[in-house]
Amino acid sequence: MRFISPVQQASLTLQSWNNDKVLIEDDRQYFSDECIKSLKKYVENAMRTTDLTGGPPIGIIVGVVSAFAMLVVIGVIGYMVYQKKGKSASDGGSNNSSQGAPA
Repeated sequence: MRFISPVQQASLTLQSWNNDKVLIEDDRQYFSDECIKSLKKYVENAMRTTDLTGGPPIGIIVGVVSAFAMLVVIGVIGYMVYQKKGKSASDGGSNNSSQGAPA
């Protein structure tokens, strides 16, 4: 394991951190053992809490899904209106192509 940076200004700090073998071993130990144990414990507690409360009521789920669907529909309609107005403006705003043509 080693540290990396997207910017050149951090090269001195990176070099000192990457040369510190104790720091690297401590981080490797944390990420491979302690962090995973903590995440598993968190997930187990969350699942237990969800089981106790029975999860969210179905009405909330239906409401969220329907609200999302409405937002998508409104967005699509708004985009279509925007596109239509853009096309009308680009052709001069006039649909009468015979205006000014000799008869």
